[in-house]
Amino acid sequence: MQHEQAPILVDEALFSTAMQKFILALLTASFLVLGGWFLWSAHLSNLEQEVHRAFVEAKSPEEKRKVADQNRGTEQAALIYLNLANAALDTKPQEALELYEAFLLRDEHHCLANAARLGKAKALELMQKSEEALTVYQKITQTKKGDIYIPLALLNLSRLQVAQGKESEARQSLQELLIGYADYATEAKERLKMIPEKKS
Repeated sequence: MQHEQAPILVDEALFSTAMQKFILALLTASFLVLGGWFLWSAHLSNLEQEVHRAFVEAKSPEEKRKVADQNRGTEQAALIYLNLANAALDTKPQEALELYEAFLLRDEHHCLANAARLGKAKALELMQKSEEALTVYQKITQTKKGDIYIPLALLNLSRLQVAQGKESEARQSLQELLIGYADYATEAKERLKMIPEKKS
């Protein structure tokens, strides 16, 4: 039996808190990226320092992207991709997706890898590729417990699961959030109340 899911997908009031946390997570990643450059640029290899210098001197996103493209494989190029992806996410999701993937290709175990995956999933959603986005959110939840991006992934995962009529899986995702992440307990409980019961 089909359920009416529109409110769960489009009511901004219901998910404003999650969106604010998502934006905050991306901003945190950006600050970590930029702050990191200044804190340890003196310790980089000559090549990394040259890439960093070229990034700072670049005036436009296109020029910054060119710096990264010309220096693929370096840590600095990966961080440039992440920074540019965060900036492009809302207006150019396809471009952001490519940039997040470029970052993850460099190092899928990077300390900011889940930030990139979260952005990648959001880009996929904006491109109406919810099934692919769901897979990415699931991958985030399977990484090291305690990662700050896991609760955001669980919230978004449960939303997509409800939209696809997977109420049982959505409840499981929210229960995991409720048990493992106390800061999100209230929101998890509210979401659980909103999941419609399946009629036999």
